[in-house]
Amino acid sequence: MFFDLPISQAKVICTTLVSAAVLLSSAAFGKDIEPDELTDQHVSAAIEALVEELYERKDANSFWDSDRGRGDGSQFQTGGYTALVVLSLLYAGESYQNPRLADAIAYLQELEMEGTYAVAVRAMIWAMLPPRFRPNLERDARWLINGFSRDAGGWAYYQLPTTTVRDNSLRQYGGLGLWEAARRGVRVPNQLWQELERGYLEMRLADGGWNYRGSGPATGSMTAAGVGTLFMIQDIMHAGDRVRIRSRPDPSEAERALESGLNWLSENFKPDENPGRDQYFYYYLYGVERVGLASGYKYFGEHDWYREGAAELIHRLCAWDPQTETMTVHRTLYGDGRRARLRSDDLAFALLFLSRGRVPVAFNKLEDDRLRWNNRPRDVANLSRWLSDETAGELNWQIVGIDTSVEEWFDAPVLYFASHQSIPWLDGADESSPEVTRLRSYLEGGGMLFAVQEDTGRDFARSIRTLGTLAFPQYEWRPLPSDHWVFSAHTPIRSDSIRLEGLSNGVRELIILAVDGDLSASYQRGISTARQDDYALAGNIFLHASEMNRAPARLAALDDQADPIGPDAEPADGRRIRVARARHQGNWNPEPAALDRFRRVLIDRDDLNLTIEHVPLAEIHDTQPRPDLVIVSGTDAVSFSADQRDAMVRFVREGGVILFETSGGMGPFAHDAERRMRGMLGAEAVDLARSELIRGTFSKHAPDLSQVDYRPFTLDVLGSLETRSRLRGIIVDDHPRVIFSREDLSHALLNRTSWGINGYSPTSARRLLRSIALYAGELND
Repeated sequence: MFFDLPISQAKVICTTLVSAAVLLSSAAFGKDIEPDELTDQHVSAAIEALVEELYERKDANSFWDSDRGRGDGSQFQTGGYTALVVLSLLYAGESYQNPRLADAIAYLQELEMEGTYAVAVRAMIWAMLPPRFRPNLERDARWLINGFSRDAGGWAYYQLPTTTVRDNSLRQYGGLGLWEAARRGVRVPNQLWQELERGYLEMRLADGGWNYRGSGPATGSMTAAGVGTLFMIQDIMHAGDRVRIRSRPDPSEAERALESGLNWLSENFKPDENPGRDQYFYYYLYGVERVGLASGYKYFGEHDWYREGAAELIHRLCAWDPQTETMTVHRTLYGDGRRARLRSDDLAFALLFLSRGRVPVAFNKLEDDRLRWNNRPRDVANLSRWLSDETAGELNWQIVGIDTSVEEWFDAPVLYFASHQSIPWLDGADESSPEVTRLRSYLEGGGMLFAVQEDTGRDFARSIRTLGTLAFPQYEWRPLPSDHWVFSAHTPIRSDSIRLEGLSNGVRELIILAVDGDLSASYQRGISTARQDDYALAGNIFLHASEMNRAPARLAALDDQADPIGPDAEPADGRRIRVARARHQGNWNPEPAALDRFRRVLIDRDDLNLTIEHVPLAEIHDTQPRPDLVIVSGTDAVSFSADQRDAMVRFVREGGVILFETSGGMGPFAHDAERRMRGMLGAEAVDLARSELIRGTFSKHAPDLSQVDYRPFTLDVLGSLETRSRLRGIIVDDHPRVIFSREDLSHALLNRTSWGINGYSPTSARRLLRSIALYAGELND
């Protein structure tokens, strides 16, 4: 079935003469989408196409078992192919109540299975379904427990607890079924896990890999099986072994096996074949995905395993139509009619890889080998798994190096950094040191750092405070008060149970520091023995940073999701507009990366060239060349000086445009500025919803913004049902030359998720600010 066969059984004698054309390499069929071009749009389209293809292949009587019959042991696995396809469809997001799937699930409920693969995969299905399926899960778990052989450290093809045949593929699937059952509270004897672990350790090869049954070289599929299963057993049996820090035991045999197995995969991973055994490619990639998600590693060697694996699967299985932006599943490999028909189990494994690997990354764990960054190797893995259960959706985690691209840090909304030691590179560091600069770029770009002091000391916490102050000397650390969102964003927790400090830019928290409590110890132990509040705290942080679980999929290209132009407007054709960001005595630039990111998006997508400079507010009238638009941002109310007031009035009366904006949308800045400007100009502010600025009638390059979108926080928490722009303005010389946005624009330009932001969606914010800039340019022509 879905497993490696002994090489002797895999030989095929071919007596048919084959033409040279049939022997053409698959390289003749070029890839449509290279790995570095792959986006979530491609992956999502491939998933949709594979789902529909599998439904089309469904037989009214045998469901997907009509494909059965490949390989030794398949005669025992009735229902197994159907279970595999159902599992893949569930991971792809299909509802178990979907009529196209419900009958197959009902069939699996009634079927008396006799094969280990089939029962194990079916158990994985029940683990994904509501509690009423719990008896089914318990039944299959008992079957697997009763079929386990202590002598073999695993299973036979059917329920034979006396078998002595050691089979690493059967071990993998039997272990997976019981692992999912154990996660749902089904009791699995510890002795079984110990014997399963022993079985894998005894069959580990000298090079760190595993093979199928003990003979021959290591293969990618079986090494992935060994590493993935050992990770499961680590979480179940050995989580507590790594809680202590000061008196750590030497690495266990299982930990050494994990390290050598990961090294083998790093050295041998290939995205286009099963290393050591060029068969069972789809089965192999599913194993790789399981190891990648369990270990947190984004790369094996130099390979981004998900990006490259997904590109290869799409190349083999699908054709991309750039006109309709859809995928079509080939009937044969690469769409080459001379090759065999694609099997449903291969499509199911591909769907599992694409769907499971695609889900959002909740936490990035920061790796820095200059200190002990990984005292608790399973802390974030357990945390992400708990979050998946709490949010009823899959979430991943991964490890990122301190020297990797800052853009990769943005794969997750939260960067997790924990240790008990001081950060050594802070000795002699200043604000321009490389690590400080990288952290500043990440946090200014919309990221959040969650730092955890481990053990009972304070060395790491002191280092984090120093690091934050070096990166942001303008902000001050403060204890987080009891009414802070971190204690209540999703799950209320006691504020006196954990001492937290924060560093904020006035719009959002940049760094949250757990000063004591050793949260990572709780995360390492697992939820069953940890303080619930410790997990709930991390859950609140993730949900706030992800805008209540709206983190993007793994390969989502954020800028493609926030088109700055709009469907009814033309690109700006190289138009040049001068913008000044005004410095004042308040919090004038809380999101310093926002305008530059906006400028780069416009250049790339719109051919609109913004030049941006920072100018003292009191000098905007005298600045040369004269800016078309002055943006005055802030959070709290500001009392402007006489020179600032004079400069603003003169600038506006001589044809300039000023935009006042409350960054984050929660402070009184724009509201107070409106009151002050009304007094200075002797005019009232009006609603601009019907103005030429909003309707886009002033230029063919401007969209109609009569309908806009707001952030989820604005809609869900503040109860706004508004779909119109809420911009207000003061009319000077028949045009709105002073514009007020009480709702956030700045943070939205970063196009990052964050709860607690009252304002426009990233797409609407970009379009509004683009129109304001174009409008200012038109008025100054």
